[in-house]
Amino acid sequence: QGTDAPPTLDPLPDDPALELAQKAYWHPSPIAARKASVAQQRPLLIFFASKWDGECPAVDLVDDLFSQTDFSEYAGAHLVLTTVFEPVGARPKGFSDARMAAVKRFKEYFKVRSFPTVVILDNQGRELERIKGYSRVKKYSRVGNSMKETGRFSTAHLHLQKIKDAVKRHEDRLENERVRRESLTRQGYRLWTSRAGSSLLAKLTEVRSDGIILMDEQGRSRRVHPKQLCLFDFEWARRKHAGTLPP
Repeated sequence: QGTDAPPTLDPLPDDPALELAQKAYWHPSPIAARKASVAQQRPLLIFFASKWDGECPAVDLVDDLFSQTDFSEYAGAHLVLTTVFEPVGARPKGFSDARMAAVKRFKEYFKVRSFPTVVILDNQGRELERIKGYSRVKKYSRVGNSMKETGRFSTAHLHLQKIKDAVKRHEDRLENERVRRESLTRQGYRLWTSRAGSSLLAKLTEVRSDGIILMDEQGRSRRVHPKQLCLFDFEWARRKHAGTLPP
């Protein structure tokens, strides 16, 4: 995606362009939405949109999907939502030069070239799905000697199915990770945390005067100095070695 983190987008007092469903919360700041995705372990859906006069696919997608109750109820249970809106023409009130620059950086970071684009990320920031564009199906009927357009029908169900498939992949991945962690825990593995905040899933194999020996999931041994560990893990290792941990 890029080497730099996306910029902060300060929320606007009111969204001037898109009326999104109210039951599911749309975070006004993508940064806050990212934090919520991590905390809740839910996928993050970012809706990149713009609005212009005449036929506007982003507005059609909002009308056909994002403003619908079914989507709102589903998203409220499975997703974290946010939008990145880029105005066309005159800027709505509240769009400063800094905000416009931040929107541009977000587009570049996620490699968004057109509107609408939906990007879905897992809770670790990895891309699960990308859905570009939106169009309704045109219905034609014979009028006299020619065929004329007489209506248009939503194709939002195709977007919704892709979104649900992405969520299912994410939930399956989380479940597989949970099962893997439980299996390793039964084998004596636990999560070790350093004083710097990094972590390692490993098994204690030996305690020495100059440090402890941990074995990671791949069977590799690592020597860790006691001062590198957080105080809780250091004390746990000491008591484990002394045999004073409760069963």
